[in-house]
Amino acid sequence: MKKRKKLTALLMAAVMTAASLAGCGQGDAPNESSQESQSQESVQESAEESKEEASADATESSEEADSAEDDKYPAFDMGGRTIRVAMWWDRYYDSGDTDVNDNPDVTDVEMAQKQLDNLRRLETKYNCKLEFVNVSWDGIKESIATSISAGKPEFDIYTIDLQFGVSALANGLALPVSSYAPATSDVMTDNLVMKKMEILGDEYLFAEQGLPNGAVLGYNADLIKELDLEDPQALYERGEWNWEKFEEYCIAATKDTDGDGVDDQWGYGGVYGTSMGFVYANGGVIADGPIESLSSPEVVETYNFLDKLYNVDKCAKYFSGVDDEWNANLYGWANGNILFWGASAWLLKAGVENYGADFEYHVVPFPQGPSATDPAYGAVGGNWYMIPVGTENPEQVYQFFEEYTNWFDYDQEIIYDKTQLEPYFLSEEDIDIAVMAGEKVVPDFVEKVGFDLGAFHQSIITGEMTVSQAIESNKQLLQEKLDNVFKESE
Repeated sequence: MKKRKKLTALLMAAVMTAASLAGCGQGDAPNESSQESQSQESVQESAEESKEEASADATESSEEADSAEDDKYPAFDMGGRTIRVAMWWDRYYDSGDTDVNDNPDVTDVEMAQKQLDNLRRLETKYNCKLEFVNVSWDGIKESIATSISAGKPEFDIYTIDLQFGVSALANGLALPVSSYAPATSDVMTDNLVMKKMEILGDEYLFAEQGLPNGAVLGYNADLIKELDLEDPQALYERGEWNWEKFEEYCIAATKDTDGDGVDDQWGYGGVYGTSMGFVYANGGVIADGPIESLSSPEVVETYNFLDKLYNVDKCAKYFSGVDDEWNANLYGWANGNILFWGASAWLLKAGVENYGADFEYHVVPFPQGPSATDPAYGAVGGNWYMIPVGTENPEQVYQFFEEYTNWFDYDQEIIYDKTQLEPYFLSEEDIDIAVMAGEKVVPDFVEKVGFDLGAFHQSIITGEMTVSQAIESNKQLLQEKLDNVFKESE
């Protein structure tokens, strides 16, 4: 609200000035004697009247805003209840905190104070307390499996990761958001404060809004210029960034630069996880429900394309798959001899700071595959919340938590501050692309259910198996993992 309040003050000052100037110019021009007879007292009186009118308008606007907020979040008495939220890390601020420095890692004291002040206000408004409880990763899993299943959840809100959250949802342990969130709530309307995720046929999960930051393709801009190729971002803007163009660029980049008969520059490189962007950009997903999609046409088509890059065109750098060589594969692009690689904000920054990348790089979305009409660029990640079945008055719990989360009073400049990403990217265009990619994601918990995606990927890029052989030998393994997750609760 800081910038918004400054702007409001400036606008109010401008209005007052304009009103004063307009007042001086209305009616016939006063004669000289009337000008001389106008006293300083009357001038001050006029100014005071203008200030009073402006103050009254501001008060009325503030009251209207408070009224609108009360309509969205009407007060009720929770009888001194403590809303308990299960976490696997220490989170601030809850009712046990009295000072912003209770958070030992606080950096923005002003923003922290806003959060704490908002909490104090809500404690009074709803007559309740808030407690974040660090019960550990395993502790949350155990609590979900025992207390919720028994109909007596230990916590009102659970923080989850899809690695264990999918099983809870599949077994009916979470309430749909629509069953407790008021129709006028932010999560059901504007999504300025909260977002919800559709998964397994309904929207069971919600999370705070924030600046999206998705998976993208990094590219060596110096190498693009050296090869006299058009900038991939320009191709993307024209709707021409597709598999065919990507393959053409990768082939052009792959070569033996030192004349020893062995290629030492490649079109594409990275670890298996970063290659999943090709699946999503082709409209595919491997596991988003009880039935495997590894054998779906979109996924088969994607792995046939990757197989062609690695084993036919030979324009992709071999990924060893050996654990102790993981970083060498993940950050191999920093050597400057790979044209494209799967990237993210943190990976780009680490490549520069820890692995010596000293060339100009930019990012572009994964190329659109032939089966995609509206491509996605990554899988849903991060932490989410669920309200378990058996929670007392879940609608009150949710309303409190949404209003608690809205400490920034809908000011998007705070939570969508793109300057946060400036240390990771080299241009505004790069940031915009990363944000867009972060917004276009799909649920895919293939690795969350214990399936060895790396071994599957490795069997194809090494030529050990054909795509059809690899899928045929792995689809049942994946299905068994899904069956285990989606089995009925006992």
